[in-house]
Amino acid sequence: MYIKVPARFEVKPNSQHNAILLAVGCTFFSIIGLFMMGSGQPKAILGGALGVIFFGGGGIIAVPKLLQRPVSIILTREGLQQITLYGKSILYWRDIESVGIARLEGTKLVGLRLKNYDNYINNMSPELVNYWMNSLPYLKLLSFGTLVLEVPLDVPSFVKIWSVLKGHPNPVNALKSFGKVGNLVEAMLWSRQTYGYDILLSWADLDRSASEFIELLEQYRKASTT
Repeated sequence: MYIKVPARFEVKPNSQHNAILLAVGCTFFSIIGLFMMGSGQPKAILGGALGVIFFGGGGIIAVPKLLQRPVSIILTREGLQQITLYGKSILYWRDIESVGIARLEGTKLVGLRLKNYDNYINNMSPELVNYWMNSLPYLKLLSFGTLVLEVPLDVPSFVKIWSVLKGHPNPVNALKSFGKVGNLVEAMLWSRQTYGYDILLSWADLDRSASEFIELLEQYRKASTT
């Protein structure tokens, strides 16, 4: 059944509530990091130090940004405008292959799987590209090097996902030659490989449960084709 949706819908999460949850979570993981640093084991010390930097330092930056972001997503008939804490981008409905639930340590996230990365990357603000560029090395270290692509070499599939890779015999290796944009594509491909989706929307981005938000997205996706 067709459901008429507003021409423009602003997603407004509870910023104060989410900021408190984020502060508590970052504090908790920072404390764990400090305990790890005191274990005396090299890997645990490294992981703990990175955890303190990532969650402690990141929390100090992210909490004020969260309070200053009244709108996290704007939905229209054309697509979804993402307003993250670190920049913006646009996802057109025609570029989205599917939406669904992704699970991260028991937490339900909204996952978006793209048909093609071209428009998303081209519409991304420089601030958001820089955020991905700066965070990927930390994520790699925090996961002790597991944040690497382990997908089979399928040149046509890679070129279809990101057309810039056309003409490269080994697209995975070619990503390193694209600098910060290559880091972004690598992170998205890793997310696809790990969770089945290229982009994950967290609880801090939503104004309702993950399942209810997926229903809202599907309504807009259907409206875009009518």
